[in-house]
Amino acid sequence: MDSASSSKTSTRSTAKRTLEGIVTIIQTNNDNSDEASYCTICLDTLTSTGSHKPVCLKCGYIFGENCLIRWIKTENDSGSSRCSTCNTKASLKDIRVLYTKNVTVDNTAEITAVERKLIEANHAKHLMEMEAERWKSNAKTLDIEVKRLKRLRYDGHTEPAACQRTFTVCKNQSCRVMAYNTNNRMLVMSHQPDTTTLDSYEIRKMDFVVVLVVGGQMGSVYYIDRKFMKVFNSEQIQKLGCVSLNLLPPSPSRSFMSGGFLKTKMDHLSVLEETLDNDYYTYKETELPLTGLWSSTSYDCQSNLVLTSARPYGPFKTSRHIVSKFADFDEEGPILTQVVTFYAGDKSTQLYRPCLVPSSGGYNDDSLVCCYDEGSGTIKVFNVNKKKNVNDFKVTDNILDLCPLPGITIQGRRIVAGLSKNSVSIFSV
Repeated sequence: MDSASSSKTSTRSTAKRTLEGIVTIIQTNNDNSDEASYCTICLDTLTSTGSHKPVCLKCGYIFGENCLIRWIKTENDSGSSRCSTCNTKASLKDIRVLYTKNVTVDNTAEITAVERKLIEANHAKHLMEMEAERWKSNAKTLDIEVKRLKRLRYDGHTEPAACQRTFTVCKNQSCRVMAYNTNNRMLVMSHQPDTTTLDSYEIRKMDFVVVLVVGGQMGSVYYIDRKFMKVFNSEQIQKLGCVSLNLLPPSPSRSFMSGGFLKTKMDHLSVLEETLDNDYYTYKETELPLTGLWSSTSYDCQSNLVLTSARPYGPFKTSRHIVSKFADFDEEGPILTQVVTFYAGDKSTQLYRPCLVPSSGGYNDDSLVCCYDEGSGTIKVFNVNKKKNVNDFKVTDNILDLCPLPGITIQGRRIVAGLSKNSVSIFSV
């Protein structure tokens, strides 16, 4: 027999032995099905699909696919090794997938499909979480920007408010009150003349009268223009003096349609409603339903808001700044309804006049109340709509009177004039 015939005979013998081994294993599995239901390497259950499906080598022993591949690669980097059961030489190319009913396996097709869907769902969830975090980050950035802009709106970059400039009015420190005319942007202040010893006051016009209405120490009201002076409520009896008078323009929809004046005495708040009688103006006085130890009143016809301030007294241990609103002409109920009350300090050795700063129509531009607090030496700024204190800023002098200057802004911020005993300061709020 030549060498070729001998080689063919040897190959047939090897194939016959391999086939006999596979048949033996299958028969053994038929006798004991549990032996073919798990991988002999990891001892875990075989599956019908996936990476742990049943495979065999030439020797016929059955393993899970991923376990057998890892076994062969671990044993030898070249990808050849021996069977873990019978020690027969084996390589990666000898691995065969089994499709037979004689091997007991777990049907994991549905599990594999569900696991794949779970992986896809988790990936989609991860993408959505990343998108949500991105929007949260954007919202946080915008929130910080809004707060920064609000600080710029109310705080003036680094300070709650800014004193733009101060003007000296008199040397004898006798300034007391001031008023502003929006038509010609005229600011006027009262003070004693520097060159006289008389106990009298003069009106100083600040560049930017024809008619003045003033209150006297005995409670009288004086109507003054360049030609004559007229006195209302001039009974010469001891009464508490007027602390403020405010123009109440005519309005077809508000109470006191004919207009007149808001008159504030230390113990009394009323409206002098104007009426025309035989070509002469007369005034009918109506008491308003507020009580207190008043220091001033101001009125804004645009918002129909009234600011009335009271000093500490009796049960009220701190200064009060009451914002109220006049009723509509045909509205039933009280003539004046309180909107909000702000409380300041408990020290008030002088009559300080706060002011109501009307909205200028800008974004988030609410009406403000500005008042001087003697105890802390600050000007407090309250927001009427938000009903809270939004700013406090330090001043060096006692501010006797505060007056808004509508129509004038500095860098988009409203302007308030503050009068001390000898000077006027311009503040941006």
